[in-house]
Amino acid sequence: MEREFENEFGKTFSKVSYLHDFCTVVVEWHGYTTNQQIEQVTNWIEEQARFMPCTSIMNDCSKIISVWADSLQWFSRNWMPKMQGIGVTNFIHVAKPNTFGDKIGKSLRSILDSQVRFHTFGNKKEAMEWLENYNTTSC
Repeated sequence: MEREFENEFGKTFSKVSYLHDFCTVVVEWHGYTTNQQIEQVTNWIEEQARFMPCTSIMNDCSKIISVWADSLQWFSRNWMPKMQGIGVTNFIHVAKPNTFGDKIGKSLRSILDSQVRFHTFGNKKEAMEWLENYNTTSC
């Protein structure tokens, strides 16, 4: 499972990959993203995740320049419950401190904390180290 999503100008706004050894979907967001783009990517992930084990989502917002204000409720009320039904128990958020991505993470944590185990990291390397230590057995 790997796909890049491009906007109407041919610029990549998201890249999705799957870490088979960790049963984790990695979503990288780039630049400015619209509500429609977020829904497009997350709906595609939901379709793909039905065919493989998926216990964690790594949401990498370290390269994003928008705040998702219009998408947070849809994300938490519609998409995350579906992903939980597939087996997702961990939400891993990656963002540099004091950035739009960090703001998204703080908002998501307040909404999702009661739904999944929410983990926040300042960079992808830290998130990967946690994932390697967390997944000591195959998923």
